[in-house]
Amino acid sequence: MVGPRVATAEALEPIKNKSMQPKNGTILVPLSRAKPSGRWQAYVAKSTDLSKNWYIIPIDPGSAFDVIQPSILVHSSNRLHLLGRSKQGAGVQVWSADSGNT
Repeated sequence: MVGPRVATAEALEPIKNKSMQPKNGTILVPLSRAKPSGRWQAYVAKSTDLSKNWYIIPIDPGSAFDVIQPSILVHSSNRLHLLGRSKQGAGVQVWSADSGNT
């Protein structure tokens, strides 16, 4: 499920790793933020209208890991691989088979 709309690209900061644009034209930006609880959460910001509007997609919100600094790798035109590290010392990964929609 796509999360809340963000008004501007500046509201997405800080961004450590590169954004990417699959062949469908969507712009995806990997990011992580501290939650009010102090835990860290990975997200992907998504724009389908050339950065006019941004939507936040939480990555595994129920995870036991505090995921930081995610990166997106492209394995095919539709298959994406998000890698990150955790404050618990573990590497973490998730996959998307639909250009980052889920």
